[in-house]
Amino acid sequence: MRHGIALPLAALLLAAAPAARAQLQVEIVDPQENYLLFEPILLKIKIANGTGRVVELKDAAGQGWLRFLVTRGGAMMVKPAQGFSQPGMVLEPGDVARFTFNLTPYYRLRDPGGYSVQAVVRVPGFAGDVMSRAAQFNVLRGHEVWSKEITAPGVGQPRKYSLITHLVRDEGQRLDRAYLYAQVESEAENLVFACRQLGPIVQGERIESLFDAGYGWHVLFRSGANTFGYYQFDIDGKVTEKKDLAKTQTRPRLVAQGGQVELVGGLSREDFGAGDTLTGTQPPAVLTPGGGIPPSEAPRSRKKEDQTPPP
Repeated sequence: MRHGIALPLAALLLAAAPAARAQLQVEIVDPQENYLLFEPILLKIKIANGTGRVVELKDAAGQGWLRFLVTRGGAMMVKPAQGFSQPGMVLEPGDVARFTFNLTPYYRLRDPGGYSVQAVVRVPGFAGDVMSRAAQFNVLRGHEVWSKEITAPGVGQPRKYSLITHLVRDEGQRLDRAYLYAQVESEAENLVFACRQLGPIVQGERIESLFDAGYGWHVLFRSGANTFGYYQFDIDGKVTEKKDLAKTQTRPRLVAQGGQVELVGGLSREDFGAGDTLTGTQPPAVLTPGGGIPPSEAPRSRKKEDQTPPP
């Protein structure tokens, strides 16, 4: 009798597993079409629990619950550059989880071209993985408009600091806009320390780029008709100061004196009130718990695949 009851029950559980799997939905939301080479590729992931039961997403038996399938040119599999462990989560029936994952440090996206990516979720008790639809994107080189190589004390190898323009699609206005990027790399170490989008730029306008005596990097650029963007970076390309400026009677400018670089002119957002709107500013990525690594804290990326990264 016990065997006669257990077999139908087991069959029922096996039949229920694919149904539950089908009701867990994984999606890459609003994928971006084009990225600059080495730019953080921030994928917005959505997981909806329609299974009618609690779903726990966690690593098990040495395998992560989240991974990605990345291909180049429609066929060539892109290998991971390094492993990662995404923080787990518990989804009650009807829950929807949203987080952002930075793909760039973990997969070998080192060459321009067309790519495809799918998010893959492994759930204990499910018969097979749950996969999102494929999202397509392109990796492009951009256009270098300024660069300087510097060897700072204590760093050892020279580093190249570059300003690069790249066209980004503005879906609201349905046009491509030129954006300015800052990149820090070391050819000798085969590393890219940072590649950060600064904001839209008015083409043909002067870009000011200066270093102070402490090797702080200062960048000032025009982002709109009467707006400017200012960034200060440390030697590794991490942002130490950022300001959105509005033009007054005189254009904002950078002044170097006595080893220091000073920002002169213009009104910052704090000066003229939060109620006014500055065009040309980009909000930072919104990262919820389990949301991957923000660009400023991402591991350094290897420039090429055929070299072993330094320890």
